Order: sequence, then C-alpha cells, then structure tokens
Amino acid sequence: MKTRWVWRTSAVVAVLLASSGAATSRLQTSVDLDDSGRPPACRDAECLGTKGVQDPSDAVRAGVRDGTESSPESDRQEGSPPGDSIAAERLDRGASFLRAHVANRMQRFAGHDSDEVAEAILAASQRARIDPVLLLAIIEVESDFDPLARSSRNALGLMQVKPSTLWREAKRSGLEGDDPHDPKLNVAAGALYFRRLVSAFGLNDVALMAYNTGPNRILELIRAGVIPDHCLEYPRRVRAAEARLRRALAVESAGTAVARNGPATMSVRVE
Repeated sequence: MKTRWVWRTSAVVAVLLASSGAATSRLQTSVDLDDSGRPPACRDAECLGTKGVQDPSDAVRAGVRDGTESSPESDRQEGSPPGDSIAAERLDRGASFLRAHVANRMQRFAGHDSDEVAEAILAASQRARIDPVLLLAIIEVESDFDPLARSSRNALGLMQVKPSTLWREAKRSGLEGDDPHDPKLNVAAGALYFRRLVSAFGLNDVALMAYNTGPNRILELIRAGVIPDHCLEYPRRVRAAEARLRRALAVESAGTAVARNGPATMSVRVE
C-alpha cells in the first residue's frame, strides 16, 4: 500500500514538474494568495471534475463512497423516484458516520460541542464543495480534533489556519465570527482556503502540499523543478487518514445494510 501511494504521489509531482512552464504561467497570479482576490471562476462541471474534490452532496449522497448498494424495493418511497430515496438514505448514513466519528474523537476535549463541530464540517464541505471525508482527514492530521490547537507557527484551531489567512478568507467570503478558534469560522475558512488552492494548482495532492508548506513556497519548488520528500509527507498522511475513514464508513454502512436487508442484499466495495 505504501509503495503504491509513493508511486502515485511521485507520478503526480512528475506530471506537474513536466508541465512546470505552463503551470507557472497559470499560477503566477492565482497562487500569490497574500495579494490576490477571490479564487478563479470555476464552473460546476469543471470543479466537480477536479481530482479528489467533488460536490459534497454527491460524496455523502453516495454514502461518502461507502460502496454499499441497497435493496431497490426497500429504498423506494411512494411518489418519489427510487434513486432519490436511495440517495437521501446514503446522505443520511454518511452524515451520521461523520457525526459519530467526530463525537468519538472529541471525547478528550471537555467543554466542546462535537455536534457543533460535525455540523461545521458538513456546512463547510458543502460551501467549499469538498468531500467531507477529506476535510475530516485534514482536521485529523492538522489538529487531531482539538478546537484550541495552536502550532509553533501560530496556526489555529481545527484546520490550523494562520490568523492572517483566516481573516482574509472571512472577509472575501463574508464569514461571520470574531474567534479564530470557533469551529464554524475556522473550518469554513480552512475549507475555502483549500478549495482556492485546488482551483489554483489543479491537483489535489499538490494543493495539500501548498496548504501545509505555503502556496508561494510550493510554487517556487515547482519552478525549480524539484519537490523535497518532506513536502510529500503531508499529503501522504492526509491520504492515509482519508483511506482509514473510508474503510470505517464502508464497514459501518455494510453493517447497516445487513441489519436492514439481510446479507443476501448486501454488496460492499471498499476503495
């Protein structure tokens, strides 16, 4: 698994470096995030086609890629297409998994409302059009679900966003709040910032590197034609956390399908 992931990351970086001239030209204005305005215009079809980032309603509607298939008859509701009822059930199932996971991970942090954090993640994923499981993975790697986390570089909160970045995103997107540790503000700002990085760099793994290392630094490395191994480590950790979450969701969803429909109607695909 590790060998395959290293190969995939290396391949992504190789493609980026091979096209570094065109990439540099395209990114010159959009990646200078300290001075640029809103992210480049992105039509729905283009954004939904970005590797690794998708409409969260599609992600959760599919059980956040849970890989389960339900019995057609048991999911049908009178007067509504069968596909709509299946989609609604899988959306609920994915959201329930997310809430339970957040509640479990936040047991150590007394005085913080895990439901508030879960709803903040779901809302931010919808607003930024990022898969909520990917947001969960980023939060796990960044802060381990500690709302009051602060790094040595003064990155704050669940998404470990620097105050200057957070307030720029808040101003650009009309986010409300004055506490950078507030889950609703912090996760929304972090998700929107990551979405802009994906729109700028085009590749999800490179956007993750930019989120961790800084977009201008990553752009410099792209121009230089080399990505150090320590920059690759962060997307590896996020992807590993994302894979674990997807496996857990698939197992939980499979159990739900068995309890409701019996083993004969269950089909599981773990990605």
